[in-house]
Amino acid sequence: MNQAEAIAGALLGTAAGDVFGSVIEGADAVTAAAMVASGALPGAGARYSDDTQQALVIAYHLLHNGGVDPAALAAEFSAVADLMRGAGPGFLAFVSGFRSGAPHGEAAQQTAGNGAAMRSAPPAMWCHRRPETLIDTAFAAATVTHADPRGVAAGVALPAAVMGAAAGVEGPDLVRDAADHAAEAEHRVLRDAGIRSFPGDISHTLSLALRAAAPLVGSHPVAIAAAVGERAAVSSASGSALGTHPYAVASVVTAITIAAGGGDDPAAVEGAVALGGDTDTVGAMVGAIIGARRGTSDWPWPIPNSDLLVEVGTRLATGGDDRGLPDLSDAVGR
Repeated sequence: MNQAEAIAGALLGTAAGDVFGSVIEGADAVTAAAMVASGALPGAGARYSDDTQQALVIAYHLLHNGGVDPAALAAEFSAVADLMRGAGPGFLAFVSGFRSGAPHGEAAQQTAGNGAAMRSAPPAMWCHRRPETLIDTAFAAATVTHADPRGVAAGVALPAAVMGAAAGVEGPDLVRDAADHAAEAEHRVLRDAGIRSFPGDISHTLSLALRAAAPLVGSHPVAIAAAVGERAAVSSASGSALGTHPYAVASVVTAITIAAGGGDDPAAVEGAVALGGDTDTVGAMVGAIIGARRGTSDWPWPIPNSDLLVEVGTRLATGGDDRGLPDLSDAVGR
């Protein structure tokens, strides 16, 4: 399988993890682990959430524009926001601000959540033929809704891991590569804001957390989440965090670290979802990375609209366009 064939499965993998996690969303660790251990897989009626829906918005945008036009992407998010299933408070606040007339740059929220990361497989899929464009593309997509360096950096780190996985990078090297991309994104946020900062500052929290997590690759998911959560708690607003919390320094780092040692095995998604917490998003992020290794192969559980996801993913991976696809609102609302 070549790189294009592999990475074409990252959007399908996003949905696979999202669907699996949505069934267990909000469960505590004990309940989630018991549900996964019971062997209960999502049924035919299971649906993915806004994680996949937002990824589809970005995918269509890239196919139509050949890159990211932040103002246009903001308008596209706003146009289909009412179709989103389970959208978080940061995204809803962005939509409210944008619909009230705020320019896209002002509507972006000071949130360190994982929303930019959960939807970020499409930039990796589009840019894998030109890796040097990934940071610009992912950064532009992330900053439409996010302004905090941690949230933006997460939206660059995850697609870096997706691209790396498709290219055969694995283990601690995958996590460190994601950290390098995150650090560049952090610097850009600071530079654009006219802020001078130094290593160790809170603005570099995401990249530093990834570097610290690299030695954990291959550990049990419970151990990974515990170690990542303990570190994330220091910089979280509440002073506490689990490795599966929506805080990007927790869940995004946990997801990348689990997936870095997961090969192309769907069991990596199951292990991540079994941790409980923000399971649809953690599942979607792990699924995107695993999917970039599996390609468009079937998953062990039903994925709604899989034909569309494979078609869109293949077009992204091969540099196609959006001609002949269902319109955006139809695709997102399925």
